[in-house]
Amino acid sequence: MTWVKSLPRIHQVAVVCLALLLLYPVVNPWEPYPQAVLLLGFLLAIQAVSWNIISGYAGYVSLGHSMFLGLGAYTAGIIATRWGLNPLAIAPLGGVVAMVIAVGIGAVVLRTRGHAFVIITIAMLFAAQIIAVNARDLTLGSDGITLPLPFWGRDFQYIPFYYVFLVMLVLVVAFSAWLRRTKFGAGLVAIREDEGKAASIGVNTTRFKIVAYALSAFPIGAAGSVYAYYLTFINPVGSFAILGSVTIVLAALAGGRGTLYGPVIGAFAVNLA
Repeated sequence: MTWVKSLPRIHQVAVVCLALLLLYPVVNPWEPYPQAVLLLGFLLAIQAVSWNIISGYAGYVSLGHSMFLGLGAYTAGIIATRWGLNPLAIAPLGGVVAMVIAVGIGAVVLRTRGHAFVIITIAMLFAAQIIAVNARDLTLGSDGITLPLPFWGRDFQYIPFYYVFLVMLVLVVAFSAWLRRTKFGAGLVAIREDEGKAASIGVNTTRFKIVAYALSAFPIGAAGSVYAYYLTFINPVGSFAILGSVTIVLAALAGGRGTLYGPVIGAFAVNLA
């Protein structure tokens, strides 16, 4: 494993942690509670790393990001109940729906800054909840949507969800690391440091912010589809909860906003607290 030794120390630690997490269900398969705690930690980490793209790299703090989890959940719930498709298979579609809506919202709200942006993102979250309550023909309103049970046997417990969320976490961290090293990532950091100066050196700040907002929404929307399948029931209040957004922000801030592994560490710290 010479390639591991060639990595920076922080990446070596990450690889070791990943190996331990991959092996845990194998060496201890009959403990559903620890599996559930860990997979919920993975879910929070996915959201915190995604939030970090717009709020850590670009500096635009959103308090409404749990909206994208709800959008992904409802995408999976509606399609699964109406057309019988498996929520795991349509998880990317949940991400696409979240991304498209993020582009529409971002084109408007990202023209604001500071406290105004924070307040508008909260308003968008509550607006999504109200729409989900009132669009009964599509969402069944406050009654919620009951999804089909997982297709695997009960002997597998939470293990399939555990690995799905873990793989998604690895992918979103890898994407975040790659993004930070690109010219686009450098542009986001320039916006965070001084948006006016970034614009003066040729950074299309509006376009960069909208793309970053959309990219931060996709993984959360995809994870929301899987989460809906895990819960097997979704409703507007639970899917679009302000507490979910606050927890995402807390996880990223606790671990280190704007860093690569900080949101992951913070997510596990918050989840286990």
